[in-house]
Amino acid sequence: MTGQTVARRIEDLDSPALTYAEVKAIASGNPLVMEKAKVDAEVMRLARLRSEHSESQYGTRSRLRMAGEDIARLERQLAAMDQDLAARVDTHGEKFRMVVGTKTYTERAEAGAALVYLAADHRDDHLAGRAGTVVLGELAGFKIEYRSTWPDKVILRGAGEYPANISPSPVGSISSLEHAARSIEEQATRCRDELTRCRSHLVELTALTGKVFEHEERYRELLKRQGELVDLLDIAKNQAAAQQATESTGDVESVTPVVPDAVAPDADESPGEAPAPVVAMQPVVVGGVKSRRARTRRSEQSESTMPVAPTVRLAPANTGRMRIAI
Repeated sequence: MTGQTVARRIEDLDSPALTYAEVKAIASGNPLVMEKAKVDAEVMRLARLRSEHSESQYGTRSRLRMAGEDIARLERQLAAMDQDLAARVDTHGEKFRMVVGTKTYTERAEAGAALVYLAADHRDDHLAGRAGTVVLGELAGFKIEYRSTWPDKVILRGAGEYPANISPSPVGSISSLEHAARSIEEQATRCRDELTRCRSHLVELTALTGKVFEHEERYRELLKRQGELVDLLDIAKNQAAAQQATESTGDVESVTPVVPDAVAPDADESPGEAPAPVVAMQPVVVGGVKSRRARTRRSEQSESTMPVAPTVRLAPANTGRMRIAI
């Protein structure tokens, strides 16, 4: 276990559907499209690496800040331990002296019993609304603090603080207190080692902080080229779209009606018998495509040469005879 969080990423490689021009370009081997595909893939790869670099820099700055805080804390603790070591009183063997309440004890068993009894009186202080921390006595030059919220512990208080256990056993409680006073050297040694390690780690983190992404220049060049290719392909798309529109409309003909000249009726024809004008549909060629003109209008020359149907006239009804004139 390294204590570092490893994020799993799922990349979204989805892209918009290809347009008609892009499909034609790919089919025809358009080098711009091929180049853009390669540039897009490289930009995506470098963007992922750039994001990881940014996250790494953020983590480095966070660890750098915590390392600085740890160093400050360890320096304070070490200074307090050095001060307490200088003020500590020896309690080995017959040198044992301990104050519980207002009474001084030279016997460990008696001092322990008095300490356990006094601690029991203050066990529920925080529940009764009284101060949660009280001073029960002194040992080896340190005050003995008891917290009702921490009923199984007592604290040797000097410039620093050193916890010890308190139990129903008087001798066991005194042994734990003396061990806490005598182990300050060991704690100071561990604190110095930890401080040295934190300072070395701080130097390493400082060297890593502010490090520029190694492929930053290449990444920016590809972004610029990517934009240029987008512009070039947009022009190609517009040209292809215009060509497609021309090809799709080239076979369509618009039809313009042609109205023939009015034909006057013959002298022998009544106005109701005049032939109706014939409308000819004349196609107009669009886009330069040839088409054969369909002419349905009768020309005057053809009209003059066409035979005229015979006219049948009926004689007046009062003659009693029918005359047919041809």
